[in-house]
Amino acid sequence: MKKTLLTVLIIITLGASAFAQSNYNKCARFGFMIPLESSDIYSLYPFDLAFEYVFFNKSGFSIGGELGFYYGTFKYFNSTKGFGGFNLKPLVHYNFTKNFDAFTGFGLFIPVDSDSDLHWQFTVGGRYFFTNNFGAHLRAHFDNNWLELGVSYRF
Repeated sequence: MKKTLLTVLIIITLGASAFAQSNYNKCARFGFMIPLESSDIYSLYPFDLAFEYVFFNKSGFSIGGELGFYYGTFKYFNSTKGFGGFNLKPLVHYNFTKNFDAFTGFGLFIPVDSDSDLHWQFTVGGRYFFTNNFGAHLRAHFDNNWLELGVSYRF
């Protein structure tokens, strides 16, 4: 079931990007997530690597999609366990200026290990581009109470 769902979601995302042809913007981002709740169980704070595609951009609003992967480790009794998975979500952006936009998205987390489970994700955030291509982002992930700080590169 999980593999079928993942395959369908990837085909939809790739199909939408192929339909948009060369009229969309691309952005790659990398960030570290910090728990909003006090916790000392993480031995490697989760990191997130994702790619975004903007399919529609008009009058300050843009709609796109995100395919990402995150991974981290935590202490479990006397051992260390890893957790991770893919996230797939549509994003809606509002471009305040050429360099600053705010966004929100609601999507699906698909685990790659047996210790995590399939669940919904909700995120809000903003990013500022210092140059035409390089910027920084701040996101809040409400499914697991994490704050993400990172860099963004659009091309």
